[in-house]
Amino acid sequence: MSARQCFLALASLATGLVLVAILISRSHIRFDETLHQLLNIDDSAFIKLGLLIALNTFLSAHKWRLMDAMMRRPGDAALSPATSFAVTSVGMALGQVLPLSISMVLARTLGMYDRNRAFARGTVGTVFDQGFDFLIVCVLSCASVSTQVLQG
Repeated sequence: MSARQCFLALASLATGLVLVAILISRSHIRFDETLHQLLNIDDSAFIKLGLLIALNTFLSAHKWRLMDAMMRRPGDAALSPATSFAVTSVGMALGQVLPLSISMVLARTLGMYDRNRAFARGTVGTVFDQGFDFLIVCVLSCASVSTQVLQG
């Protein structure tokens, strides 16, 4: 790791810590109450939630890899499962502060900066990926409305 990369990593970490400190001070969060609530979390529920989030991230990354396989040219390098999972995880984490569609496009496009056609493979692939998610929501919404109408 070069000195420039170390500096950028430390500057990024410091900026993040400052922003978290500002957020905590502005939101009047009491540290003792927050710590008490965190210590009293149901362990099994927390583990189940973490596993479900990991499964969702894995499936999203796999779906993106399938989209990328269809879009890439013969000379383009394929995404590894670890890289696609890591980049998708960063997108989901950014989704806590940005709209998920924007954060996922941003993370996946930047995560492919060293590959051929990063914009097309990151952005367009993510738009197709999320388009299929929206299609599933539409189909399930129609099924739910139909069920409600036929039952009522």
